[in-house]
This record gives sequence, C-alpha cells and structure tokens, in this order.
Amino acid sequence: MTNEALPISWWRSLLSPHGMFFVVGAFFIIVLGMLIGEAWKAGEGASTVGATMANHYAGVFIDHTTRSLAAADAAVQQVAARLAYDPVWAEGDKEKLSVLLREAILGQNPELHEIILFDKNGIAVATSGHELKIPTEAACRRRYLRHRDNRDELVVGRPIFGFVSGRWTFGLSRTIHDEHGGFNGMAIAEIDLKSFEEFYRSSIMLPGVDVAMVNSRNQSVLAYWPSVVSDDCIAYTNQPFASIPVFALVASSNLRGVLITKKTTYAVKDLDGFPVHIAVAVSSRDISDHWSRHVRDMILAAVIMLALWGLSVGMVQRHWRGEKLANHALRLAVDKFSALATCSAEWFWEADGNGALVDLNQGGDAAASTSEGAFSDLQAWMANDSGRMEGVGKLKAAMATRLPFRNVEWRFDRADGTVGWMRWNGVPYLGEDGRFLGFRGTASDITAERDMATRQAQHQRVEALGQLASGIAHELNNLLHPMISFAHFAKKRISNDEKAVEYLNNVYENGILAREIVRGVLTFARHDTLGHVAVVFRQAVVRGLELAVSALPSSMKVVTDLHDLPHLALVNETEVAQVVVNLLTNARDATQGTGTVNVTLREVELNDGEVGGRALTAGRYHALVIQDNGCGMDEITRMKIFDPFFTTKAPGEGTGLGLSVVYGIIASWQGAITVDTKPGGGTAFTIYVPVLGV
Repeated sequence: MTNEALPISWWRSLLSPHGMFFVVGAFFIIVLGMLIGEAWKAGEGASTVGATMANHYAGVFIDHTTRSLAAADAAVQQVAARLAYDPVWAEGDKEKLSVLLREAILGQNPELHEIILFDKNGIAVATSGHELKIPTEAACRRRYLRHRDNRDELVVGRPIFGFVSGRWTFGLSRTIHDEHGGFNGMAIAEIDLKSFEEFYRSSIMLPGVDVAMVNSRNQSVLAYWPSVVSDDCIAYTNQPFASIPVFALVASSNLRGVLITKKTTYAVKDLDGFPVHIAVAVSSRDISDHWSRHVRDMILAAVIMLALWGLSVGMVQRHWRGEKLANHALRLAVDKFSALATCSAEWFWEADGNGALVDLNQGGDAAASTSEGAFSDLQAWMANDSGRMEGVGKLKAAMATRLPFRNVEWRFDRADGTVGWMRWNGVPYLGEDGRFLGFRGTASDITAERDMATRQAQHQRVEALGQLASGIAHELNNLLHPMISFAHFAKKRISNDEKAVEYLNNVYENGILAREIVRGVLTFARHDTLGHVAVVFRQAVVRGLELAVSALPSSMKVVTDLHDLPHLALVNETEVAQVVVNLLTNARDATQGTGTVNVTLREVELNDGEVGGRALTAGRYHALVIQDNGCGMDEITRMKIFDPFFTTKAPGEGTGLGLSVVYGIIASWQGAITVDTKPGGGTAFTIYVPVLGV
C-alpha cells in the first residue's frame, strides 16, 4: 500500500458506521470527564474558584478606576501647569477661566464631572460648569489646609452628594503654583461615582460579589456596591472601611492580595500612583450554586447535542457518497473560475432576461456605494438615464436586440456625492432549449482613468491660456505705460480746467487698474524662479497669516496647526503672503464672513506622479492646507476656478484673476495645488511646495 492510500483508507474507516460510533463514544467520554471536573468545582473547589473570581474582578475594577483617575488627574495637572504662567489666573476673569476648565474636560472619561478652582485663600473662583457648584465648605477647607502645608501632594477627598446635580462625587485635587513655585491655589476634579456603579453592574456576572472603593490613607469608604442590587451606590462620607460587615476582617488585617475564609473570599489591590484601593468579596455559597446550575445546564445541552449528532450521522452517511463526486466536480469548476477572476482586473456580472443583476463579483462594494443602489436592475437603471449620455442608449439598443455590446460607458453618482464612470461589455446567453436567458459580461471602474484625462486636458488648457495671456499682457503693458504717463503729464498742464482734469483722472485711474490686471495675468503665466530665495517656509506662512487675519472680520475664526518644521523652500515671501491672503479672502466670501478656517502645515512624502494637474518629482514636500466650512463648489465650478477671468461673483465685484495668480505663483515654486470641495461641504485647498535640500 502506498503512502497516498494510507490517509484515504483511514478516513474511510472513520466515516463508516463503526467508526462514527467510536467517534461519538469518545466524544461522550470527554464531555463526561469535563462535567465531573465542573461538578468538583461546584463542590469542594468553590473556594479556589472564588479566589480566581475575586482576583479577576479586582483587577478589572482596578484597571477601569486607574484609567478614570489618571484621566482626571491629567486634566487637573494640565490646568495647574497652564495657570502657573497664564495671566488669566492673576486677572481673575471667571469667564475665561471657565472656558479653560471646559477645554481641559473635553475628551476625558465620562466619570470626570467637573473641575473647580480655588485661590490661595481657599475661595472658589471658577468652575467648568455653567454655574458655580461648590462642594461642602468644611471638606474644601480641610483640603485647602492640607495643600497649603504640603504643596506637592495629590489629595483624594471624601464623597459628597451634590444637591444641584443629584449625584455622588468625590474630589481629586492638586496644587496650583505660581511662576516662582509658591502656593497659588488648588484645582479639584469632581469624579462621578454613578459611572463607576454602572461599570460595576455591567461587569459583575455572578451573584454574591461585593465591591468597595477605599481611600487608603484613612481607610474611609469612597463607595460601596453590595451584591444585593439597590437603586444607587451606597456612599459613605465618614464611614470607615472596617464598619462594613463583609469587609471587617480585611480591614483588621490590612490585607493586600487574596484572603480565603470558610464563607467569603477577599481580594484587595492598590491603584498605582493614587491613594485608593479596591476590595472585592465573593460568597462561596453563591459560587457553588452558580456552578451547580452551570453543570446542570451543560449536562442537558450535552444530551441534546449527542442525540442530534446521532441522527445527523446516519443522514450524512446516506448522502455522502453520492454528493462527493458532484462536489468534487463543482469544486474544480469553481476553482478554475476563481483563478481566472482573481487574475483579471475586470468585474464579472450576469443579468436575467428582465435586466435584473443576479450576480456581480468584485464590484459589489462599488455598486452598493452608489446613491441610487446602482446595478441591481439594469432596466430601471437605464430608465433613469438623465445625464448619462450615449452610453445608456447603446446599452438599451443591445438589450432590445439581444446582441453583444462592447465598451459602453456611462456616468453614475456615488453615495458620497462624487461622480464615477464605468465601462461595460456583455454577450447574451441561452438555455438548453435555445431560449434567451439574459446577459453575461464584464465591467470596469474607469473613474480614475477619466479623471486623469480630465486633469491633463485642464492642465493643457491652463498652459495654453497662460501662453496666450502672457503675449497679450506684454503688448497691453507696452500700450498702458505711455497712456498712464501722458495722462499724468496732461493733468499738470491743464490744471485750470476742472472737467478735463476729471476726465484725465478717470483715464489715469483706469490705466492703473488695467496695469494691475496685466501684472496678475503675467504672474499667472510665468513659471520662473526670479526673486526666489531659500527661506524657512513655516515662518513665511506665519507672516502671511498675520497679514491675512488682520484683514478678516472679527466674526471669522482661524484655527492653525502649524508643525514646527525647520526646513527651507525656494519661494518669495511676498508671494507666500499673497497666496495666503487670497485663499483666506476666498474663505471669507465662501462663509459670508462668519465661518471657521483651519490652516495646517505638515511635511509629506510624494512619489513621482501628477498632483493637481502638474507633474511632481518624488521627495519631501511642505503641505499647506487651508480649509473652510463654507458653501463649497460643484464639480463644474471646481474645474474652472484656476482659469483666468473666471469668477462666481457678481459683475464688478471680482476680476477672476485671484486663483489664477495663485496657480501661477505656486507653479513658479515648482509646486502644485489641489482642491477638495462639494456643495454645502466646504472647500479645502492643499498647496505642495518642495522641501529644499531634503
């Protein structure tokens, strides 16, 4: 017998009736052994199980409590560190202090309820809430004296009940120092005990589990959750740990670890870095009852499973031999088709005689992402053919005549509002009786291909316009210079004729305006580096922002996130300011002077390729992003915004040269600019400038 025949013969023996009987018997013995082991746990091993459970629950609650206190302490330290040098603390501006406290709370755990500030005399001055909700005066006074005498100590106070908030909380506080290290007040984070109770109720899965949160300095109870479910946690303001009956033994022995008694198992753990520990008590009787019920349920489930398995064995063996050959042939066909489909970049689809798609592999995700649930029904898709041009017409003709079709393209709208393009090929397929059953074919997403062609066409159009505009601008500039000069000299000679002076003033002013337009066209058209020097790009952006922000209305908000980048760029600082001012002015118009503009600067690594219609070489680039939350633009407007003299403003309100000048300036830096926008979704301009020497 060969080596290949050995595993086949072994599996055949195992799948025979005698083999299946052996498998079922072995499984039954294994399950029976497991049940015996579980029964032992339910009896004599209950204490060991209780120790494991108590230690586990103590660890879970320690992790949760540590994260919550660490988050609250981080917020308090952030406030204390900032107020050590912030003049707002000295000025006593309560509104600004409240805003600072609310900012510190943002992003923290839900247990962080409120932060309250006290000055160096122990008087509450500000809170993160909308109203000043102060804990009991005596508790705050004790904490104030403690901080005043020991300035670097972290203090965890006793729990108090807030009559305004209706919640139990306890405080975690730290000292605020002045710039010389002296005592200047304290900040208290009020931590909500209700959230801890909700976490306890969702984490404890067994009956008979008591949990206590204890201040380890004075052994006073911060909160106690008994195994009997109550409406709220039981909080003790002056209750010692030893006064709770279930934890009296633990308190007397100052236990840290696990203690097993006849009726109860205790586990006590400390929080690293905080004067708090968690104590868990587990009842041995409740553990035994739980495991007894667990074993009983396992026995019943095992009996039912074995009975069902026995019935299924006969049914499986009856059909196994007949289906084996069919499954083998089907597997070969599926593997062959899967291999071909995997190697192909196309999608494969199949539609019935009514045009409903019955199969679409690889393209399912893209189809589901369209706003109209596209491709599920070709007939319905073709009926709504507005804006899809001649592609749908070709597909309609092919479906009607039941003839093959190739390279049919149409446009579709995605769920995110963007436009996609697809190319479809198909052939009809017939049944054994010659009856037409539908179409089968392939499809491709050619959105990227068409977008590339569109960007190249736009780039060529802009280049052509730049060359044309440059030639015209030079000729106009030669004519404007003598017009402006002669108008200026003529005004001086006929100063006694007011009407003539007025006319000449109009000629002069319009000549100056025309000269500025010509300069803008020349800036758009040029691609040289004349006047460019190596500067720290971040500093140039900062100076441009200072100039731009000063001209914006106070109702606008500019949020900056400029990474500390020391690298140079070959630019002109005046041009950098011109670009920043232009884009922020557009953001002002898009938001009607009341929106928010986010300005970020970072460095990115780009590969060789086209960005924003321009070919960039691989390397490091500064990426300056200016994003507003204004009205946004549709696709047609976005494609034209860099064209000279194109504007969406009313006649007389804009020349249409602003963005074209920006485009020309960035091109002269050997960089690129991209636009990400949609109607109602704001606009984001991203400028890529090469990093010099990196």
